[in-house]
Amino acid sequence: MDVNVVIRKTDDYEGALKVAQSSKRYFQTGFDQLKKDIQNHLLFGAYLNNNVIGFVTYKDNSKDVIEISWLAVSPEYRNKGFGSQLVSDSLKQLKSSYKICEVKTLA
Repeated sequence: MDVNVVIRKTDDYEGALKVAQSSKRYFQTGFDQLKKDIQNHLLFGAYLNNNVIGFVTYKDNSKDVIEISWLAVSPEYRNKGFGSQLVSDSLKQLKSSYKICEVKTLA
């Protein structure tokens, strides 16, 4: 079955926060910061039937550099490639503005 997930820049902070809350155990120490960053960083959502099933935020580090600050996919949609699609498609939309995307881990 083909599933049509649309990746787009968004200001649906509530939808992204709902996804984050479904994954809160992964963000235990940073959840308060995540709530701020969802509103202050570039936010892209993965939409299935107009519902947010995942999100990625990018921090604008400099003129040519962004950093993935947060990424989450709702538990029922994990391991289906939507997180990869979310990053890939959002970076394609940003490629005219940035040359480098940094990824850091907290673990």
